Amino acid sequence: MTALFIRDFPEDLHHKAKIQAALERTTLKDLVSKALREYLRKAGVPEMEVDQRKEG
Repeated sequence: MTALFIRDFPEDLHHKAKIQAALERTTLKDLVSKALREYLRKAGVPEMEVDQRKEG
């Protein structure tokens, strides 16, 4: 899994997202992932199957 750091993210949006995650009893990570997946689905981007196994 990849780490994602977002600089200069609007404080109010972060705050609202944290509140919504708490209301849905989920994590901020899961809320953002869900929102991004939905956005990409609506944009017509096909889902890709990714092999989660680490090589090595």
